[in-house]
Amino acid sequence: MFLQKKVLRPIRKAFGVSPRNFPSIFYQNSLIYERSYKILPLIYIVMSYFAFLQVRHRVFLLDSATNPGIFFYISELNELTYIILRWLPVPLLLLAAYFPKNKFLSVAALFSFIQQGALVNAIDVNENQFRPAIWLAVLLLFLPFVRDAKSRLQKNKFINHFWFSLLFFSFAYYMAGFWKVMWGCVYQLFTENFGFWNFNAMSYIITEYLLRTGTYGRYPGAEWIASIPLLGWFLLLAGTYAEATIWVVFFRPSLWRIYGALMLCLHMGSKITLNIGFEAQYILTGLLFFLSPFMVHKNLLETLADMPGVYFLRSKIGSRR
Repeated sequence: MFLQKKVLRPIRKAFGVSPRNFPSIFYQNSLIYERSYKILPLIYIVMSYFAFLQVRHRVFLLDSATNPGIFFYISELNELTYIILRWLPVPLLLLAAYFPKNKFLSVAALFSFIQQGALVNAIDVNENQFRPAIWLAVLLLFLPFVRDAKSRLQKNKFINHFWFSLLFFSFAYYMAGFWKVMWGCVYQLFTENFGFWNFNAMSYIITEYLLRTGTYGRYPGAEWIASIPLLGWFLLLAGTYAEATIWVVFFRPSLWRIYGALMLCLHMGSKITLNIGFEAQYILTGLLFFLSPFMVHKNLLETLADMPGVYFLRSKIGSRR
């Protein structure tokens, strides 16, 4: 209670927007709770698809497990058991999607998916693109179980944990944006390297990557953007703005959908310019942002007015009138 009153509420008040007239808070919580349970099966189905994709790697010898972490028993498994454990998350997650309120089944499915990630990364390959999904599974593993659908306290615990899970899922985005801004400023001010605020920054990044990887001539879209420095610099600024301010979304529910679109554009831009895919993020980001249970619907102008920076200027101008 102390944390909620002294920390969370002041933060929400500082970074949130002026609320509109909505139904009672109890009705809102019940609505968010139902929306959350509707999106859980979709998350499980997506994770099942990711689990299927991870099985495509061929099985190496089990004694090659060099970094199993807490799954130390991997090196003691025979190949049949190992193959079963790798395939197990696919049907379990589909069953959990069909019975989302079965706590035991959900925990078993999520744990098997996490274990599969350990198996793949400890023995086969370093599959970076599925790591956000694995971390999301870790958080959902501890999602509170609502035994009494009429209990407001149990619903609130469930909602708060689900909200934090989505916040943690986006952690990599806003940390990436933060360090882009910080190191860009340092390079620009204290070194002779191309800094973040240099108009030619994006052109330099793309050209250096193409030459270093020997892929010059294979990505015409990247070369076209590199040939127009101002366009590339504008796209770099837009992407960094979206990443660095994404944490504000969690205090402004109207922005979930528009930030989902920005993140998808960011990933597509990385694919076009630097051939960095992270295709799994397309599905998860689109699912969690566009179908977020916390989203509040506003028209386009109202949504743009809530954007970080825009809302600040609008509130300051309005306060002077």
